[in-house]
Amino acid sequence: MMGGLVGIVLALVIIVCLELLNNKVRSVEDIEERTGCLVIGEVASFNGSKNKDRSSDMDRSNLLLTSGSVSFYITESYKALRTNFTFTVSASEQKNVVMTSANPNEGKSTTASNLAISLAQMGHKVLLIDADLRKPVLHRIFQIDNSGGLSTMLCGMHELKEVLHEAVVENLDVLPAGVIPPNPAELLGSKKMREFLDQVNDTYAYVILDAPPINTVSDAITINGEIAGLLLVACFDRTKYDDINRAVKAVEFANLNILGFVLNDIAVKHSSGYYKSYYKNYYYKEYSHDEEGKMEENGARGG
Repeated sequence: MMGGLVGIVLALVIIVCLELLNNKVRSVEDIEERTGCLVIGEVASFNGSKNKDRSSDMDRSNLLLTSGSVSFYITESYKALRTNFTFTVSASEQKNVVMTSANPNEGKSTTASNLAISLAQMGHKVLLIDADLRKPVLHRIFQIDNSGGLSTMLCGMHELKEVLHEAVVENLDVLPAGVIPPNPAELLGSKKMREFLDQVNDTYAYVILDAPPINTVSDAITINGEIAGLLLVACFDRTKYDDINRAVKAVEFANLNILGFVLNDIAVKHSSGYYKSYYKNYYYKEYSHDEEGKMEENGARGG
């Protein structure tokens, strides 16, 4: 009997120790407590479970809200993110927002693309820019030409109208990265970049820049121009808190505003029914849509 109790105690101690050693993001509350920043969106996994291979050559167009294969849970989570996003940036005169992450392969480009689409679906004029001049992916996501784009425009090789892909989705224009330059950080921090952002800020309701991961290169925090702030994407059960803290400190050192976090790739637990109940009860109770598709808030923040 005593041996059995000792075994149970040891097992519990091991479980507790493993949990303490697990430094990966597992909850909204922990992110907010450890960083002091709000989580303004939670996005379900596109596979219904953990997506282990983000670097594969999958058909990335299937990860867009415009794809018929996107689940109800993802669509609803982006509607909630859209609402929280518009409230978050409403206090700023600038509507230019940088989307980034701590590390590569954490879903920032997919998140940026779908947030842009969701905003466009509400009738807002949106510009999505691939500001990752080292490893661009938006041209693959939207299946557009990348021979010219932000890099060639900033270098004076093209005019904006020559490389801008208009109405890729209704109300959404996309500017790809273009040819990979030898000096990405210098281009993003240039006077011409600032002038360009000032120009498009007058044309579009929202401008979203998909920038490289902060802990890999400093490009995201060198972007020269008036921006409302940065949105940081974290991947559930993948991103580590040590990496998040490094990214937050880098942004704060650059004296930039962190708008909040988006936690993505959250597995939908069909077997337990938790997420099914969560999305149906939470989102539909908190928000309703009028006949024009405009979201009306009923007094609570969506997750």
